[in-house]
Amino acid sequence: MRKLVLGLIIVNLLLGTVVFAQEPIKIGVLVEFTGACAAYGQMGRDALELARAKGIVPVQVLGRPIELVYFDARTEPTEATNGATRLINTEKAVA
Repeated sequence: MRKLVLGLIIVNLLLGTVVFAQEPIKIGVLVEFTGACAAYGQMGRDALELARAKGIVPVQVLGRPIELVYFDARTEPTEATNGATRLINTEKAVA
């Protein structure tokens, strides 16, 4: 009986420490990779990635990883509108 209780306690402790992978928090980023402002879009993406690498921008919030989802707005207002709609509806970006 004692071994059974001890075995159940050990199994419970082991199962209690299993960490389940959590869904990432998706953040949409509208930038211009093509068009008249393409250079600024590339610099903006590089700045975000550098800030993440340096720890300035968090890579996790409440234990959930942050995923940046980029969309090329092509320096056109209609394309930016389409991109925002796609990021929200298709990619399920929360910000």
